[in-house]
Amino acid sequence: MSTAAQPVGRGTCLITALALLLLFSLPLAAFALAIRGEVSWQRGAALDRLFLINEPEAQGLGLESVRTISAERQADCTRTRVHYLLWKGEGENVEYCECSNPEGLLEGGCP
Repeated sequence: MSTAAQPVGRGTCLITALALLLLFSLPLAAFALAIRGEVSWQRGAALDRLFLINEPEAQGLGLESVRTISAERQADCTRTRVHYLLWKGEGENVEYCECSNPEGLLEGGCP
């Protein structure tokens, strides 16, 4: 039997479906980014945000990632990372961490 007569496998269908999903979702995300200035999504406790930077001294994109990390003490801690992709100007990537106790008071840096 020639390869042209063989049935299409599940893997090929899955790859095609994912490619079509990507093909249609990227323009929608770009449109939302252009209109709103940002696109954000959440997976569980993880929050990601892609945003436009349009300042006189800097232009480009920023990606912010906020993750909850486990703490050994009685506090909730979140680590935030911001990465920049600038085509005009310069930006320094940033990472910081904040912790708070159940009453909401900041208790300093992450463990």
